[in-house]
Amino acid sequence: MHNNVSYSGITTKIRALEGNLISPEMYEEIACLTSVSEFVTYLKEHTSYRTEFLQADTAALHRGEVERLLANGVYDDFKKIYRFADNTQRYYLNLYFKTFEIDVLKKCLRNVLAPDNDGIFSPSVDDFFYTHSKLDVPRLSSSSSISELVEITKGSEYYEILNQTLKRPNSKLFDYELSLGLYYYKLSWRILTRKSHGPDARILTENYGMRIDLLNLSWLYRGKFYFNMSPAQVLTILIPCNFKLKPAELTGLIHASDADEFNRLLSDTFYGRRYKIKNADDLNNALYSLIEAYSRKSSRNYPYSIATIYSYLIQKESERDRLTRALECIRYGLGQRKILEYIKGGILQ
Repeated sequence: MHNNVSYSGITTKIRALEGNLISPEMYEEIACLTSVSEFVTYLKEHTSYRTEFLQADTAALHRGEVERLLANGVYDDFKKIYRFADNTQRYYLNLYFKTFEIDVLKKCLRNVLAPDNDGIFSPSVDDFFYTHSKLDVPRLSSSSSISELVEITKGSEYYEILNQTLKRPNSKLFDYELSLGLYYYKLSWRILTRKSHGPDARILTENYGMRIDLLNLSWLYRGKFYFNMSPAQVLTILIPCNFKLKPAELTGLIHASDADEFNRLLSDTFYGRRYKIKNADDLNNALYSLIEAYSRKSSRNYPYSIATIYSYLIQKESERDRLTRALECIRYGLGQRKILEYIKGGILQ
């Protein structure tokens, strides 16, 4: 049984933060906006992002800067929760913090390997970040080569992962980002299933387990049918952990002869049966909605637990992603109906 006393204060804090999440009605208003300046002004005047955008020059903001400020919304709320948490709660929040470190690393990697690409959400680093991280972000940001960047990570937990990738011939940005993603999920799974005990560990194991299974299914399909990877190649991009997805089912999907066979096998898995996923399109369209919905259900079932904290953070991530999609649609001059379709790539109810 959870200790309601230890979670009562932080649960109240989370409920207050949830009250500031953007509502479906607000997304409809956002979908009516016609320029980036209108979008930023709306966020300043009507949302919890007013702090992030308060000092920003609306007319001078470019896409990358807006996305950075949106990423700060997740990071700033994480800091508020962390400062309110006790040591047990911080133990699991430290695991989540690694996602911010990896986002910063990915941004630095792109600065070197794809300098014209802005597509990574990376929060601003500050004293809180440096208190919890061994990354030397100023030096990483100014790296002029991938070998220099990897060398700068020496002393952090990410050095060996990046160095192994560097040693492989012809490694691309995709390979580095994949290595970091696989490392995070393997580490999280090991911590939750082997080094942690009690109700909170069990709840997070279920949440991470579902996310790992769904990501593996999505990555498997894309690797096999979009990029024509062999079964051996597909295995290299999968997280080597199983939750509800049985190893035999995964093997069958990897060796499926065509998309029809893949979809048939997919529909017979736990996720196909429970969530009515009949094909890969259903899976890709519902992927993050399912992850968010599951975390919210977990929070409802265990309101005085780590589930409530993680559920809020996932909702905030989804909000950031929706706003980023909305911004992109506004930049391209899409109409309200089309913008709402893109926004609703995540669950709103």
